[in-house]
Amino acid sequence: MSNLPIAFALLGVLYALFALILLAGWSQLPIFKAKKTKPQTRISIILAARNESLHITNCVNALLAQDYPKNLLEIIVVNDRSEDDTAERVHALIPSAAHALHLIDMQEGQGKKQALAKGIDVATGELIVTTDTDCTMGKQWISTLAAYFEEHQPDLLMGPVIMAPTLHFFQRIQALEFTGILGSGAALCGLRAPLYGNGANLAYRKKSYLEAGGFASHQHLSSGDDMLLIQSIKARKGKIAFIRSTDALVKTVPAKDLANFWQQRLRWTGKNFRVLSPLAIGIGLFVFTSNVAVLASPILFMLLPALRIAIFIFLLLRGLSDLLLLHSFSGLMKNKGLLFLLLPALFFSSAYSILVALGAAFIKPHWKGRIVN
Repeated sequence: MSNLPIAFALLGVLYALFALILLAGWSQLPIFKAKKTKPQTRISIILAARNESLHITNCVNALLAQDYPKNLLEIIVVNDRSEDDTAERVHALIPSAAHALHLIDMQEGQGKKQALAKGIDVATGELIVTTDTDCTMGKQWISTLAAYFEEHQPDLLMGPVIMAPTLHFFQRIQALEFTGILGSGAALCGLRAPLYGNGANLAYRKKSYLEAGGFASHQHLSSGDDMLLIQSIKARKGKIAFIRSTDALVKTVPAKDLANFWQQRLRWTGKNFRVLSPLAIGIGLFVFTSNVAVLASPILFMLLPALRIAIFIFLLLRGLSDLLLLHSFSGLMKNKGLLFLLLPALFFSSAYSILVALGAAFIKPHWKGRIVN
């Protein structure tokens, strides 16, 4: 008991230092604005689709609206054994497509990685770009990514992703928390210690993908086409970057309810167990401990008066640190209007992250009628 006040106060100080380190990494990512030069890079957008009847038309139309030269862009949709009319919806767009649009049906194998790998195999582009079927983007998305590649020559480029629309309270909480996740991943990249990115906005050289062995080392896992590929390229000393540009934003949709959110976060967390570097383990354990302290704080505040000052210091430092981070990240993500939800988001994210971290070790999540390994 005598050490608990010191532990709470120290945890708050350490979290504040952690936030300052992330902010330093964020500051190392200059705002990118594409120069008006003639594009030279041939690009293949790969879209793995399974049972996406509700979203596929909007996504493909957004891809077809890109302002990139027609002779340098192709869009490859790989139909992962959809049980709805996903393939028919894509096929209907082909005759009037402004860019080369190809539809491939998987004849063997299944899963997002195998679908992406099949698309990459037939891709003619030097640069592979991936997104998800529930995403949309502005017309300058591809030209902005290409301009960054041509100017900075990375092997892999991570881009910003936001959740929108955020019409309801639960969606807004998700969007704010997602801003923290994506921003922290970008900040770590700025510190030259990239741990994770998001496959909804990822680009890499086909050559770098092949040299890293593609998805072969983790093909048996259903997820991780983004994080684990990043680690494979990183292990080969590949250059990994994050593009800080509003023109490179991709919009995805929040989980529609708590059940879908639970399954989504189980899939995401399951990937984390495969990145067992000392840095990843250290950050994971530290954030987990901080989240446990957040949830325990209200109870201990009421039961143990001697802890109240230390708990107040901890929560103040934790809250101010998160506010500072989210305020910085939300400038790029264009969602500063969500910052008023910081307090409920803090307790919600602390609670679910603890439950998901424990559950991911024992529960296999479901996705589109399949069990995720």
